[in-house]
Amino acid sequence: TGGWRGEIWNKRKDGSIYPELLTIGRVSGEHDKSSGFVGVFADITALKQTEAQLTHLAHHDSLTGLPNRLLLNARLDQSILHAERNHNSLAVVFIDWDRFKNINDSLGHQAGDQLLQQVTSLITRRVRGSDIVCRLGGDEFGILLEDCALERAVEVADTLRLAICEYRFFFQDAAFDIG
Repeated sequence: TGGWRGEIWNKRKDGSIYPELLTIGRVSGEHDKSSGFVGVFADITALKQTEAQLTHLAHHDSLTGLPNRLLLNARLDQSILHAERNHNSLAVVFIDWDRFKNINDSLGHQAGDQLLQQVTSLITRRVRGSDIVCRLGGDEFGILLEDCALERAVEVADTLRLAICEYRFFFQDAAFDIG
């Protein structure tokens, strides 16, 4: 059609690489013969950064930074296929925080948010780096344990239950259910 438009990676004079949108068009001379081409480009670094931020927000919880339910479901589907293919097992541990609303109502949402962040840190420190900790909803967490035998899953659940009980002591109106 005499032109092309697309995204490419280009290099600045300082050697840094950046994304750009490039449009190339044919310049016609006499008798519609090509006499050259012209290119117009735009640096789209800011656009790509915004796209990356939106993708992150679509798949992660804004308060804790943890993957969300959507990302857990996608990873769980992949993990199930991988486990079946390699004859491995996996486990999913759910943490449901009963009566968390009482904390928000009595201490305020800021205190509740801080507590959620502290519990997030507590959970992530007690699982393997390869395990996936997700915030499923307001007071629900899920942990995907890949290549994990039943005994390991029970050990992880018990470890989390004991660690979270420390927080439960300070917040008597909340209860945790780990299964």
